[in-house]
Amino acid sequence: MTADVSVLRLQDAWRECERNAYHLCLAITLLDPVMPMTGKIYTQLTDEQVRIIDQFISGA
Repeated sequence: MTADVSVLRLQDAWRECERNAYHLCLAITLLDPVMPMTGKIYTQLTDEQVRIIDQFISGA
């Protein structure tokens, strides 16, 4: 593998990490109103909030 290919792979991986970090930060902001989460809050989550929580479980 040449150095150029290695650099391109590293750049792609870095972009992917930045994208994931952006989405996780957005998720944290959107979930702020239901934190700290209690059992009662958990049972009242919207479908969107559940999808956002799933981001953390699946690793973004």
